[in-house]
Amino acid sequence: MVNEKAFILMLLLFLVALKLWRTAFAYPLRLAVTLFHETGHLLGAVATGGILFGMEVNAEDLSGRALKFEGSKKARTVGTNMGYLGSIGFGLLIYMIPFTRLSGASLLITGILILLVTLAWVKETAKGIAYCMLLGAALIIMHFMLSATTAAYATMFIGICIALYSFLEIDRCDSDAHSLSCDTHIPAFLWKGLWLFSSGLVFALMAYMALYCMG
Repeated sequence: MVNEKAFILMLLLFLVALKLWRTAFAYPLRLAVTLFHETGHLLGAVATGGILFGMEVNAEDLSGRALKFEGSKKARTVGTNMGYLGSIGFGLLIYMIPFTRLSGASLLITGILILLVTLAWVKETAKGIAYCMLLGAALIIMHFMLSATTAAYATMFIGICIALYSFLEIDRCDSDAHSLSCDTHIPAFLWKGLWLFSSGLVFALMAYMALYCMG
């Protein structure tokens, strides 16, 4: 069965995110995006033999950075690339929760995931740690306050924003793209193109799921 209402709502949510992304309304979403972006860097580097001693999330300007990297050029390159690709992956996973048997606990799971990532890897700034913890706790509280349907759509919205980070924060792609260009001699615009193309593919998958998989 085609669920046109879910599809239209998903598009509207993304347009709202685009319009309000630089406002206080979007602060919690941007904090989550930064957290999972930096987690992508960390996991990419560690998976290829590198060592990262945690990450910092700046609660003021919502930037992030890895803390003290040790490893090969390959690990550094993969780690840098996985910031945006990792965001896409985490966003898709979160978006998919309402389509599974765990749908009723989608916000609870997302909140717990944020708490676990924060406790495991976020270091340095106390404010950044506190805000990430508050975000995770707020999602857990919302799980008990919202209806299952509302919680499912809220989780989908969070997943969309995280997965489409490269669209929402296109101006911030330059730093990672430049680093990769220096390491690989592949032009920075091609790396940005890869992230945008990957986001587009995932958005198409999300649209398909909203149309055909949501009851």
